[in-house]
Amino acid sequence: MDEKIIYNAGVQQLKEGVLKKIVEQRDIIAKARDELRVLYDDLGEMFDKRRIDWLEQQNGFSLVSDDAGRWAVVTSGIQNSPDPDKPIEIETTFWITANEWKDSIREAIDAVMNQ
Repeated sequence: MDEKIIYNAGVQQLKEGVLKKIVEQRDIIAKARDELRVLYDDLGEMFDKRRIDWLEQQNGFSLVSDDAGRWAVVTSGIQNSPDPDKPIEIETTFWITANEWKDSIREAIDAVMNQ
């Protein structure tokens, strides 16, 4: 009888030890996940800055929304000539193919940057 009690106590200790290790590993994973989120956010901001900097350097490129949640970066279109000295009213028409529309601004810029 004593052997069975000792055996059960040993099994219980093993279960508690395993559970403790699982909890410790879960906490380590949660901490790593949080650190990765911060890193991902920092990288996202860095890449967003790179995208905007790139777009600002492109002459004649336009970021266009279709008012349905899609975006395109285009160079095909016509407009009256801008005044280099001051902002003026401009009328613009764009030609955008269906495959140029992307679901986000980031995707639209990346698609043109990677051509």
